[in-house]
Amino acid sequence: MKRALLFLLAAALLVAQTPIVHAGTSYYHIVPSSAPAIVKAVSGTLFKVVVNTAGQGCSLTMLDSAGSGGASAIIGVVNCSAQGALEYNIAFQNGLTLLMTGSGADATITYQ
Repeated sequence: MKRALLFLLAAALLVAQTPIVHAGTSYYHIVPSSAPAIVKAVSGTLFKVVVNTAGQGCSLTMLDSAGSGGASAIIGVVNCSAQGALEYNIAFQNGLTLLMTGSGADATITYQ
């Protein structure tokens, strides 16, 4: 009985630590630049932002925009002066455009 209970507890912990993987996920690595990066020019979903390396005076702005001067809305702004990961799981309609300012940072974005 104890062995079965320990097995179930171990299995539950393993499942709780397993990351969610979205089928068809794409990745984009970004570093600070003066030019915006058009990641996707059609609708989709922004899943996650991971700040891999912290930078100084750094921010990452995510826009619902195809970058062609059309409709644009801010999805979010991330302060990338500290490492970390943020889950968004949010749809964008027009496209996904990124702009990272500051220095020394890099981030990875997952989207579909």
